[in-house]
Amino acid sequence: MKTARIIHRWVGASLAVLLILVSATGTLLIWKNTYLGFVFPQSALAFERSIEPMATIALSADAAFGEAAISRIEFGDQSFGLSKVYLVDKRSAFIAPDGQILAVWEPNGRFEDWLLDLHHRLLTGTIGLYIIGFTGIAALVLIGAGLIAYWPARRTWRSGLALRSLKRAELLRLHRNTGILLALPIAAVILAGVVLTFPETSRAAFFWPYENDDSYGQNFGDGVDAVSGSSETSWPKVLARAASVFPGAEITGLAWPQGTGVKRVLIRESGEWAEHGNSSVHITDYDGYMDLRIDARTLPIGEKSYNFLGDLHRSHLGGWVYNIIQTLIGLGLICLGVIGLISFIGARFSFSSPQRSTYKKAR
Repeated sequence: MKTARIIHRWVGASLAVLLILVSATGTLLIWKNTYLGFVFPQSALAFERSIEPMATIALSADAAFGEAAISRIEFGDQSFGLSKVYLVDKRSAFIAPDGQILAVWEPNGRFEDWLLDLHHRLLTGTIGLYIIGFTGIAALVLIGAGLIAYWPARRTWRSGLALRSLKRAELLRLHRNTGILLALPIAAVILAGVVLTFPETSRAAFFWPYENDDSYGQNFGDGVDAVSGSSETSWPKVLARAASVFPGAEITGLAWPQGTGVKRVLIRESGEWAEHGNSSVHITDYDGYMDLRIDARTLPIGEKSYNFLGDLHRSHLGGWVYNIIQTLIGLGLICLGVIGLISFIGARFSFSSPQRSTYKKAR
């Protein structure tokens, strides 16, 4: 218990400022579309994810930027009508439901992109990415040490979350009670962030039971159509073909064939939690052959878990209820960081020994 307390105290103090920053920026990013709704009134126009409107967006993007410049598109929906274009040169753009190009910007050229880079890379590229990733791993150790250290005092959680004074013992009680309540949700969000930070390592960890299994991917050819020919590679036909082999599903985005020779249609099936879905259809750009039809519901459990964690962290599970839950988790982590840091500094520089004794008795 003593070792766990020491680890929790010093690791928490070391990470507090960075965790507060990452939590604050992540919480703001949850409401990115709400902010963009004030900036772009056109986002209030519902976008219908049917063949004709989606083809209009794809063809407008091709006309504006050229096929060789586009990486992918995420289509708008009923609640946020703007579609986002990702370009090969790292620029991005918004397209209105009628195909009008509303904005084009460089990396970090808009507030929400700058905020995402601050959250994910500390505005310092790969170095910041690794700092955030290893901070996440250390934070998981911090949570584990905290649960071990304060488990004997778990019954005092009944004293609630109300802050009755600014005394150190009261601050620590609130820190402990909030931490016990939010430990598992916070750990899940942080683990998901670590997975996104180290994707290749994470994929290897989640995929290792079957990555070399001959049976993996054998069903990716099930349900493909028998159509082919260069005339079948236009976006209207690609969209229609994808919809025909995934009846009742929703097309959420497109990926251009840069370096792959394959046009990819991103699909969300009924029953999928992910806002953008993890199913897809692959059609070769040179001969129109439907190469793959990947049904996310049939993927191995490891790959499903990997996809789920990514969607969990990015708030892609959809719905305002989930956004509120994630906001509360983010605010809770900010609260833990601020209170923990104040208590740590106070114990070193301000608080007298009688107050420490009071805390020990309360604990």
